Amino acid sequence: MTRNIKLTVEYDGSRFFGFQRQEKLITVQGEIEKGLKTLTGLDHNLTVAGRTDKGVHATAQVCNFHTECKYELIAFLDGINKYLPDDVKVVKAEEVEESFNSRFSARSRSYEYYILNRRAPSAVHSKRITRVKDPLDVDKMQQAANDLVGYHDFSSFRTSVCQAKTPLTELYSIKLERIKFGDDLIIKASIHGRAFLHNMVRIIMGTLVEIGKGTEDVDFAKKALEAKDRTKAGPTLQPDGLFFVGVSYEDNGKLNHEVYDVQPVVKPDISDL
Repeated sequence: MTRNIKLTVEYDGSRFFGFQRQEKLITVQGEIEKGLKTLTGLDHNLTVAGRTDKGVHATAQVCNFHTECKYELIAFLDGINKYLPDDVKVVKAEEVEESFNSRFSARSRSYEYYILNRRAPSAVHSKRITRVKDPLDVDKMQQAANDLVGYHDFSSFRTSVCQAKTPLTELYSIKLERIKFGDDLIIKASIHGRAFLHNMVRIIMGTLVEIGKGTEDVDFAKKALEAKDRTKAGPTLQPDGLFFVGVSYEDNGKLNHEVYDVQPVVKPDISDL
């Protein structure tokens, strides 16, 4: 009997050429499918909720695959992880209904973008944060971001090679906040939407940064949105600070009848006491 297995995956995207499998290039999908092959002896094809680009990270990417393998779910967690590199790990394995599709069953996706707002580069956050050396006005950035929330044509916020059939999509929220890490100011942007176009989050952030620096007025993002022209928006910010952090599904977990995502509690042997 064919089973449908859903995996929640985290990865540091620094050395990967994106999630999607590409011939002769190191990708997240390629590593997971290779681990599955080693574990089960079978070929599998992953479907993924969001195909992240080169250098983008994830804390809760979701993918699924159909298999004839009869292993217990714990094997898909511990077993795959045994064969994965240190910068890719499965954090949850679930068995779901046959109809579940991690991409097409998704109702919304969430990203976070982190900016280190200081002049000096970071030795600690390298490759996991984007540095902007000029002081940023977060309040102005938030004011501009509010104009992007809603159902719009986001042509100005996607690349020319975007494969989406339509530039129409909906942003549910964009929230910017200041976070202190030691003596440093880190700006965190949380972006929640129905679906995202190619480089959409990075272009939005590049546009907001121009406003935060004072290079552009607060209405710059709104005017770019209305123009429906990529050249009217800000630059594409680096991938380093971008994290895919979640997917929402209609089932809210109700389809999942068995989950292994925590270490079991092991009682000590009395002889060890």
